[in-house]
Amino acid sequence: MLETPYVFVDTQVFVASGFDYDSGRLAHAKQLAVDGRIRLLTTDITSREIISNIQEAVTIATGIVQKLRQKGRVLATSKDPSFDAVFSAYEETRIAAHLADRLREFESDSGTTTLAIGATSASEVFNKYFGRRPPFSGKKKSEFPDAFVLQTIEDWCSQGDRKAYVISGDSDTAAACEASERLILLDSLEKLFEIIATEDEELGDLARQLVESCLSGVKRSAGEKFESLGFYLEDQEGDVSGVDVREIEGDDLHIVEIDGDTIYFVWEATVTFSADVVYDDMNTAIYDSEDKVAYAWQEIDTELDRSFEISIEGEVRFSRWPPHDPSILRVGFAGVTDVGITVEEWDSYK
Repeated sequence: MLETPYVFVDTQVFVASGFDYDSGRLAHAKQLAVDGRIRLLTTDITSREIISNIQEAVTIATGIVQKLRQKGRVLATSKDPSFDAVFSAYEETRIAAHLADRLREFESDSGTTTLAIGATSASEVFNKYFGRRPPFSGKKKSEFPDAFVLQTIEDWCSQGDRKAYVISGDSDTAAACEASERLILLDSLEKLFEIIATEDEELGDLARQLVESCLSGVKRSAGEKFESLGFYLEDQEGDVSGVDVREIEGDDLHIVEIDGDTIYFVWEATVTFSADVVYDDMNTAIYDSEDKVAYAWQEIDTELDRSFEISIEGEVRFSRWPPHDPSILRVGFAGVTDVGITVEEWDSYK
């Protein structure tokens, strides 16, 4: 059962969601707030931190777009309207400001309560800092914003004899919540959604069983969709010519909503795949001093085995009466359209 309606969402959740308020987890959280199922909390520090992350993300994205423009000029000359948005002029500051406004709209539309940092919170934060208590794992200045945020929420809860969920995957935040009697840690919004969706325990158990019975079909559909994503090399000049999914495995299945005859779920999975890649062999490169560019005379054509962690979203239709007859309505991915691959092997890609 839901222990409290009050929910604080950490900055990292906004970043991982791509600041997308129209679909996915943030949209669902807003709808729950609008419906009165939960009451969202934030702090002035958190809002400023999210905006800072937005500005950083826009700067990185601008660099990627500029690189594409330089290397893909031929697309602009094609006059195909599909590429107009890529080559049209835009201002980085204007885009960042627009995304910051979207955050404010999200907070307003969802009725988010903004808590201000107070003097009492500051005093207690410094006590924890010098006493090396959570969330301080060491004397790192970078831990101060999180400490102020958590203390502010805890103080607010204490004043009204309340509790609050804290949605965060940060280990120091987890330690602070464990030491608190009022802060309840959940490491993802999906876990909160599951608590709400399965408050009817019998219906929740049935929904999980029905979705699990459909996972072979979910894997098949997700594999096909994954292979149709865009793929690119991150650390070499080259191309990914094809991808073949070998296996999809996952452990964390969350029932995020049961609406009438439809079950909405999120499955945290790992996709193991092979990728056919071709890239410049820089061992054969010759430096052109006039153009100040190194030209490779040969290419490397090989196959790479890689894995990628992904959130698979889906919908299953069912009958509430036996034999239930579950069927898959939709399978998709949360906020993933392109996958970067490095030639240097890593354990997984996120």
